[in-house]
Amino acid sequence: MLQQVEQKKLFVWDFHGVLEKGNEGAVLENSNFVLEQAGFRQRFSLEDVTRFYGQHWCEYFAWLLPEEQSETHQELQRAAFTRSYESPDVIYDCINPTDHAHEVLDAIDQSLHDQILISNTNHETLPHFMKATGTDRYFPDNKHFAVDNHRNPEKTKQDVLIDFLRENQYSGIVTIGDSPKDIALIQFANGIHYRRSYLYAHPEKEFRECEADHHIRDLRDVLNEIR
Repeated sequence: MLQQVEQKKLFVWDFHGVLEKGNEGAVLENSNFVLEQAGFRQRFSLEDVTRFYGQHWCEYFAWLLPEEQSETHQELQRAAFTRSYESPDVIYDCINPTDHAHEVLDAIDQSLHDQILISNTNHETLPHFMKATGTDRYFPDNKHFAVDNHRNPEKTKQDVLIDFLRENQYSGIVTIGDSPKDIALIQFANGIHYRRSYLYAHPEKEFRECEADHHIRDLRDVLNEIR
């Protein structure tokens, strides 16, 4: 049955680069670990990881090891994900919630509005990421989604959003992310007239190239949507 509430907005959050900070350190450690285990001498620097952050993990390895076959890059990606969920202490040691993330999530949670989290990461590691940042309490099982498109490239964030909106109706949708694909999600909110997109970048990072309604470096700016 469709749930419909007048003037109820849906806030759609990306995770990496938005609700967390410091995950580049975990990516660096896990990447170099699997390279060593596989017998490669090459290593990433933190600058390398920061430059490619947001791309598929296999693309990191393709850049570092251009002479290797695509299957090798895929194998290294699988090994890196396996290490991520088998050794979650690396995640807990490296990442923290973005400044003011809890304040903003709590305000939305206490309002009449709704919020979901859609991440490209896999099912095994997303719970660790949420727990490490303390954001798990805002996104119960039916409100957080791991697209896992590293294993299933055909599945997208818009697929998840469209499925969710089939069961829930809202008067508005607000997307918050750090990539063009996050911003583009509002295009798939069929039948919802109020649509706003927020492109976020940490203070030390550049905004990615895309058209968004708002470019922000402070998550508290999202609270304008509930005032």
